[in-house]
Amino acid sequence: LMISLVRFALFTSCSSASKKCIAVKRDIFTALTWPSLSKGTLSVPFSSKTTSCQMSSDPIETGFLNAKDAYDLDQHLFQNGYNLEQLMELAGLSVAEAVYEVLSDDDTSSTIAVEDKKPKRILIIAGPGNNGGDGLVAARHLKHFEPNSHIMVVYPKKSSREPHYAKLVKQCTDMGIIVSDGPMDGEWDLCIDSIFGFSFKGEPRAPFAQIIQNMMDMQKQGTTIVSVDIPSGWDVNQGDILKTGFKPDVLVSLTAPKLCAKKFPGKHFVGGRFLPPELASKYNIKMPPYPGVSQVMQINPNFQTEENIDDDWGSQYAAYCTEQEAQGKDDKRENDDEGNSKDWAAQYHEHCIAKEEQMLRAQMELARSEDIENDKEASD
Repeated sequence: LMISLVRFALFTSCSSASKKCIAVKRDIFTALTWPSLSKGTLSVPFSSKTTSCQMSSDPIETGFLNAKDAYDLDQHLFQNGYNLEQLMELAGLSVAEAVYEVLSDDDTSSTIAVEDKKPKRILIIAGPGNNGGDGLVAARHLKHFEPNSHIMVVYPKKSSREPHYAKLVKQCTDMGIIVSDGPMDGEWDLCIDSIFGFSFKGEPRAPFAQIIQNMMDMQKQGTTIVSVDIPSGWDVNQGDILKTGFKPDVLVSLTAPKLCAKKFPGKHFVGGRFLPPELASKYNIKMPPYPGVSQVMQINPNFQTEENIDDDWGSQYAAYCTEQEAQGKDDKRENDDEGNSKDWAAQYHEHCIAKEEQMLRAQMELARSEDIENDKEASD
């Protein structure tokens, strides 16, 4: 009964499904209902931000690019009618569209007129290269998408390598977007990591090493982190080999996912709807079936955040109660094995246990499939 009351209090007090509250719910549920997990007799990994609990896994196949092929593909485009400005504009537009979709998914007031919505607070961290340029373009488009939003670009190492970068900064400031060297003070709904792209090698140096840590700290406080093409600091082919622990909530792969994204656990988009079919075939990649005029598409459509799963959990129980009430049953609707009436707390407790077991089975199935995949890669 006490467990059920704690669950009930958690659900009623956390109806907004904030990220801090989700973490508290997860920890309390683990301690109360899965004591064997906390004692170490069974290890089931949980992320504080996301879960890979996908009830039916049917991701869209796109193929993956290694670092060399990603570079060669870009050079092929430059030699066949495309230029840097054009590709950067297409990339930045894709990022902005993906971010807008993420913000819309988080917005419970989607029926409210744009001018009446609560302004979004969006931070963009721009690096010195082309990835930073993509972030600057995305900032401008997002200001058009979300006119009332508060957008700031932190651009600590402006590069003079390409004159176009200075033009992008001017375009941002003309839109009322703040572009500064830092710091990253304030509270943000979402942060775009556009620091390093697929040409990055080695270890992040100042000031970006600290900035990556700052993003991780922001993430713990509830800020959604969106990385452009490559999570900054990751090796393009092998992922987080430096063990930084940086795992963005969302990844927007440009043109095609890179090898490091093969096991990315978060929400994954592909953007850049321009690649000629013959060129895609040459590099063994495939454009996703972009819907309508969209420039971006989520390629793991069954991905669920903890918030979505918890919301679904609560809505399922609400539907269950509604169904029971429609059948004319009161709070003491069912009987136990001895014929005694079960009150709402006992029934709610059983409902929660069933849902927890479902989540546990899904986590174990995920771990089993990852072991199979790792064994397959080892044998290859």
